[in-house]
Amino acid sequence: MNNKGFTLVELLAVIVILAIIVSIAVPSTISISRKIKGNLFCEKVNSIVNAASLYGEDYKETFGDKNYYINNQTCVDKKGKQYTVEGGSFNAQEIKVIDLLNKGYLKKEKAEEGNVVDPRTNENMEQDKIVVYEKYGRIYVHFGDLYGNESSRESEANQCITTSECH
Repeated sequence: MNNKGFTLVELLAVIVILAIIVSIAVPSTISISRKIKGNLFCEKVNSIVNAASLYGEDYKETFGDKNYYINNQTCVDKKGKQYTVEGGSFNAQEIKVIDLLNKGYLKKEKAEEGNVVDPRTNENMEQDKIVVYEKYGRIYVHFGDLYGNESSRESEANQCITTSECH
């Protein structure tokens, strides 16, 4: 008799081991992929903010016709001490990402969905609103409109912005 094959128990053991490995690897891979896409989104947001800041420096003379109101903010310094940043009404302009593309402040991407795409969802970001405002001689950028309204993506974008009044 020739016993060169595997028994049913051996095959089942291998299948169980492979199932355990897959059940560990797949969620980890999905989590890593989500984290990478989130980081790419924040990098894209910060490049949009940099472009909007340059735009704001060039066009701050046109900000006089509209104001942007900011509430007082409680911030925390590097030592953990809280302090208040005074709010107020500041000269501002509302633009869209497409405006930055059209004026050459932002580089177009090669994507089927649009020129600026959210890497997490592949949705077009060209119509996302941005408020560019001048506060005490410095240009700041906030995603949303002049009235404080913001979409969920614009709200997520604001969480990515590395420069704010609190720093």
